[in-house]
Parts: sequence; structure tokens; C-alpha cells
Amino acid sequence: MTAAPAIDISRLMRPRSIAIVGISPEPSSAGFLALRNLEDFGYSGAVHLVSRNQTNIGSRACVRAIDDLPEGIDAAMLFIPRAAIEDAVAACARRGVGGVVIFAAGFAEAGGQWQAAQERIAATARAAGLALCGPNCLGIVDFAHGVPLTFARQIGRREQVSSGAVVIAQSGGLASIVRAALTAKGVAVVCTVSTGNEAVLGLEDYAAYLLEDPATKVVVAFAEQIRKPQRFLAMAARARELGKPVVLLLSGHSAAARESAKSHTGALAGDYAVIEALLRHNCVMLVQSLGAVRRRRVGVALSGAAEQRARRRSGSGLATKCSRISTIRGERPPPG
Repeated sequence: MTAAPAIDISRLMRPRSIAIVGISPEPSSAGFLALRNLEDFGYSGAVHLVSRNQTNIGSRACVRAIDDLPEGIDAAMLFIPRAAIEDAVAACARRGVGGVVIFAAGFAEAGGQWQAAQERIAATARAAGLALCGPNCLGIVDFAHGVPLTFARQIGRREQVSSGAVVIAQSGGLASIVRAALTAKGVAVVCTVSTGNEAVLGLEDYAAYLLEDPATKVVVAFAEQIRKPQRFLAMAARARELGKPVVLLLSGHSAAARESAKSHTGALAGDYAVIEALLRHNCVMLVQSLGAVRRRRVGVALSGAAEQRARRRSGSGLATKCSRISTIRGERPPPG
């Protein structure tokens, strides 16, 4: 039995070519807005359009189906109905597409046949080595490298940022909200990721990739559930090595929060107290509200990053950072 190819997340995060599947000439349509974002950001890679009933959008030619695209396109954005997603992902796999963003909702969070459909889509993606974002997400916006994989217009134009925070959120538009709050406080944001249902790639995968980018100085994450705890803890350990703090807003304090997580992403949050203790022991900076993110935590993380980088080789940086985080919360640091 042939092993499935490894997923290369860089093709999704730094695509040299992008396909917009399901584009319309209607200016308010999602596909058209995604194209406008690419143009506004000055995206320099190749852009391919797929439309069943249009031969061109402006000066750009369209093909009728994914199977008519050139082989090996790095990333595809799917602006098509939920019922057509499964076939579209299979077509992307046939054409050697590297990554796919699925914006459509109503999969695992809807349960039943649609949860099963999401599982089949994920299996297809994994078998083909497809880096799949979503479903039920708002996509990815890399401000530092000029790659907007989204239809959302609140992102504005590309900003000239060289370093700062990355924001990764499982829940819908929260990544944009957190970015706006941080920007208002003078914290530059280099990338936002809305992970959605995380059928294939999870928060941990995006964070692990972005940590290796010199532009990333701190990771700010919102999670309704940590689906791959060992992967997350490995990412946190790597962040410590690099001197790049992780700030985490984790929901699940109450039964209402756990039910909200289920409705948003199909996730079931675990025992918050257990998760909190494990993360705190690994020096992840936990917050309990967006207000805390805005007021001090990211600023504290950024101010401590240089010190942590200076100390990490001597082995004292971890203890120092844990002590600082615990002191902020009025707690004792975890044992070494």
C-alpha cells in the first residue's frame, strides 16, 4: 500500500498560484470579493478563475471546471455550495492542487450526513497531501507577504508590516476582531488565520508553521477546543526554543461555552481545569477574555520575547518566562 504524500502547508500559506473556484461577475459575490482582495494586495502570483457560466471576469479568462485548470496550482478557494464541495476537493486532488480553503458551513457542526461528508472530504485531502483549511472558516490573510485567501472586505489593503503578532482563531470572524483590537493598541499583525472546523489542518499546524517565520514574534490564538494536544504542546515547546510567546484564549469555562463551541465548529471542549493546568505548566500565556488580550497580554509577551530569546540557550529563559506569566496572574510558577 502506497503511503499518502506529506501535506506541504507552505503551498497553502505561501502560494505562487491561486485558483478562485465559483467566481461571479457580481461585485458583491464572495468570489469576486476574493479576486478584489488579491488585486488590492498586489498579489504577484498567477490567478486562475473557474466559472460554469462565465468565459471571463474583466480581463481575466475563466475555465469551466477544476479539471480544466493547469496541474500543480498551489492553493484554491472554493466559493461553491456545500453539496458541491466533496466533488470539488476530489477534483483538486486530481489536479495536484497544494491547498484548499473551504468557506462553506454546515458540515461537522450540522451533524449526521454532513459530518460524514466532512470526514470523507478530510480523507480525500489527506490521501492526496492536500493542505485543507476549514470548512466553515473565513480563510487566511498574510499581511507581511501579501497573500489574502479570503473574501472578507474588512481586512482593508495590504499593510507594510515586517514583524509582529500572528492571530489564529477557530471561530469565524474572531481573527479579524482580535486583529482590529491589537492594531488599535499599536501591535502589528502579520497574519490572521480562521481555522473553522479543522477537518485536516488545526490551529497547532498553522502556529507551528508560522513560528518558523522571522516575521512572527508572538502567537495569539483563540481555541474552542485543542484537538491535537500533543501537537499543540510540541508547538509550545518550539515557541519557547525560539523565544516567541504563545497567548491563548481558550473557551470552555462553562457548559454554555462548550455548547457554543459545538455549534460553531462541531468541537466538544474538554475539562477546562485539566487543559488549563497542562497548558500553564508548559508556559502558554492563558487569558480569559478579549479584553485581557487587548489590555496587556500581547504587550507583555512582546516585551518579554527579547529576554526569552537571550536566555533560551542557557536554559534559564523558560523558568524566567513561566515566573513572569504566573506573577501577572498572582500565582506561583509551575515547578521546574
